[in-house]
Amino acid sequence: MDIREYKVKELPYKYVLFYNIPEEQMESFRIMLSGDKDDNAILTYCYIDPEAGVSYKGLCSCKITGDKVRYNLSEQLIGLTLREGGIECDAIVMENVAEGYGFQEEAESIKEDYGYFEEKVAIDYNNIFDAYRHPFYPDDIQVFFPTSAGVYETMWVEENGATAKGIMCRLLNEPYDESIGYNYGDLVNVVPKINSSGEIIPVADGSQFCKVEPEDWDYL
Repeated sequence: MDIREYKVKELPYKYVLFYNIPEEQMESFRIMLSGDKDDNAILTYCYIDPEAGVSYKGLCSCKITGDKVRYNLSEQLIGLTLREGGIECDAIVMENVAEGYGFQEEAESIKEDYGYFEEKVAIDYNNIFDAYRHPFYPDDIQVFFPTSAGVYETMWVEENGATAKGIMCRLLNEPYDESIGYNYGDLVNVVPKINSSGEIIPVADGSQFCKVEPEDWDYL
């Protein structure tokens, strides 16, 4: 199905096979991946670049014939990295691919280079915060922080892992309102609340009287 139909949180740390690629773009991919002239797809590995967001590392060009895939491996790669939104075509998302091609080693290398850790992907992402999730940085959500004035200040946080009460996050902004009691880099537990319109929104659990310390993390 079209890559744009996938939830962006479902893609990182999986293999993504792009096909039905516009011919002009596919020609560039063949050159960069040293593919054959009849290759019609590319295999990539998706990860999160902390500076550029969701990204796809090109592994090889491929030829899809029916339900079979031929991987065209080459050591003469120019290097291909795609960013979210940089390719719009059909895609198949896979947890694993065929053994013996070295793809698994490349995937592990990418994880190591970009700070992957399992607690982030262990969170249940059929979740209710998707409307507040950044489109290119799927670990980041916009959260409502209560203030002493009885209103909310919204700030970005980065999800770190599931807890018994919500999702443990790291604050990515410095609050404008000091009464919030959090600072850039602090840990905060984010929980779902229902607002006056009946919408479920992500809210910081507590204030200056209820901060979360690292030893309180409780991964599910």
